[in-house]
Amino acid sequence: MKDTTSNPLTIIHKLPHEVLAYIKKHFPEGIIFDMIEDYNVHGEFKCYDVDVVDANNTYYLRFDKTGKFVHEEVETGKIDGVERNPNIPETKEPSPTDEMLDEF
Repeated sequence: MKDTTSNPLTIIHKLPHEVLAYIKKHFPEGIIFDMIEDYNVHGEFKCYDVDVVDANNTYYLRFDKTGKFVHEEVETGKIDGVERNPNIPETKEPSPTDEMLDEF
Protein backbone atom coordinates (compact mmCIF):
# COMPACT_ATOMS: atom_id res chain seq x y z
CA MET A 1 0.00 0.00 0.00
CA LYS A 2 1.12 3.49 -0.75
CA ASP A 3 0.33 5.96 2.00
CA THR A 4 -0.41 9.42 0.65
CA THR A 5 -0.82 11.97 3.41
CA SER A 6 -3.21 12.65 6.22
CA ASN A 7 -3.62 16.30 5.18
CA PRO A 8 -7.39 16.61 4.55
CA LEU A 9 -6.98 19.06 1.66
CA THR A 10 -4.54 16.77 -0.13
CA ILE A 11 -6.86 13.81 0.42
CA ILE A 12 -9.87 15.62 -1.03
CA HIS A 13 -7.95 16.68 -4.13
CA LYS A 14 -6.71 13.12 -4.76
CA LEU A 15 -10.11 11.43 -4.50
CA PRO A 16 -12.45 11.08 -7.50
CA HIS A 17 -15.68 13.08 -7.46
CA GLU A 18 -17.67 9.84 -7.12
CA VAL A 19 -15.96 9.02 -3.81
CA LEU A 20 -16.58 12.48 -2.40
CA ALA A 21 -20.23 12.39 -3.52
CA TYR A 22 -20.73 8.99 -1.86
CA ILE A 23 -19.21 10.17 1.41
CA LYS A 24 -21.21 13.41 1.39
CA LYS A 25 -24.46 11.50 0.77
CA HIS A 26 -23.96 8.62 3.22
CA PHE A 27 -21.92 10.38 5.94
CA PRO A 28 -23.09 14.02 6.00
CA GLU A 29 -21.65 14.53 9.50
CA GLY A 30 -18.50 12.56 8.75
CA ILE A 31 -14.95 13.84 8.38
CA ILE A 32 -12.38 12.22 6.11
CA PHE A 33 -9.29 11.68 8.24
CA ASP A 34 -7.14 9.32 6.19
CA MET A 35 -6.77 7.84 2.70
CA ILE A 36 -4.49 5.22 1.24
CA GLU A 37 -4.04 4.49 -2.45
CA ASP A 38 -3.60 0.72 -2.80
CA TYR A 39 -1.46 -0.81 -5.58
CA ASN A 40 -0.99 -4.44 -6.64
CA VAL A 41 2.39 -6.17 -6.75
CA HIS A 42 2.94 -4.91 -10.32
CA GLY A 43 2.54 -1.29 -9.26
CA GLU A 44 -0.90 -0.90 -10.86
CA PHE A 45 -3.44 1.15 -8.93
CA LYS A 46 -6.18 -0.99 -7.31
CA CYS A 47 -8.36 1.06 -4.99
CA TYR A 48 -8.83 3.87 -2.49
CA ASP A 49 -9.14 3.06 1.22
CA VAL A 50 -10.78 6.01 2.97
CA ASP A 51 -11.36 6.42 6.70
CA VAL A 52 -14.28 8.58 7.81
CA VAL A 53 -15.27 9.47 11.38
CA ASP A 54 -18.37 10.98 12.89
CA ALA A 55 -19.38 11.56 16.51
CA ASN A 56 -19.99 7.85 17.18
CA ASN A 57 -18.25 5.65 14.62
CA THR A 58 -15.24 5.14 12.40
CA TYR A 59 -15.97 3.93 8.87
CA TYR A 60 -13.36 2.15 6.76
CA LEU A 61 -14.48 2.51 3.16
CA ARG A 62 -13.06 1.00 -0.02
CA PHE A 63 -13.66 2.33 -3.54
CA ASP A 64 -12.38 0.86 -6.79
CA LYS A 65 -10.11 2.82 -9.12
CA THR A 66 -13.10 4.48 -10.79
CA GLY A 67 -14.50 5.67 -7.45
CA LYS A 68 -17.26 3.07 -7.17
CA PHE A 69 -18.11 1.93 -3.61
CA VAL A 70 -16.89 -1.61 -2.90
CA HIS A 71 -16.85 -2.31 0.85
CA GLU A 72 -17.43 -0.80 4.31
CA GLU A 73 -16.46 -1.78 7.83
CA VAL A 74 -17.73 0.07 10.89
CA GLU A 75 -16.02 0.41 14.23
CA THR A 76 -18.45 1.65 16.87
CA GLY A 77 -17.56 3.72 19.88
CA LYS A 78 -15.71 6.92 20.58
CA ILE A 79 -13.23 8.01 17.93
CA ASP A 80 -10.47 8.64 20.48
CA GLY A 81 -10.12 4.87 20.84
CA VAL A 82 -10.60 4.87 24.61
CA GLU A 83 -14.04 3.30 24.72
CA ARG A 84 -14.26 1.26 21.50
CA ASN A 85 -16.83 -1.47 21.36
CA PRO A 86 -14.96 -4.77 20.83
CA ASN A 87 -17.68 -6.09 18.50
CA ILE A 88 -16.61 -7.47 15.16
CA PRO A 89 -16.87 -4.72 12.51
CA GLU A 90 -20.08 -4.71 10.51
CA THR A 91 -19.83 -5.11 6.75
CA LYS A 92 -21.94 -3.35 4.16
CA GLU A 93 -22.08 -4.54 0.59
CA PRO A 94 -23.13 -2.25 -2.26
CA SER A 95 -26.85 -1.59 -2.48
CA PRO A 96 -28.93 -0.51 -5.49
CA THR A 97 -28.68 3.04 -4.12
CA ASP A 98 -24.86 2.77 -4.22
CA GLU A 99 -25.05 1.73 -7.86
CA MET A 100 -27.07 4.84 -8.68
CA LEU A 101 -24.13 7.01 -7.58
CA ASP A 102 -22.31 5.99 -10.76
CA GLU A 103 -24.63 8.38 -12.58
CA PHE A 104 -23.85 11.30 -10.23
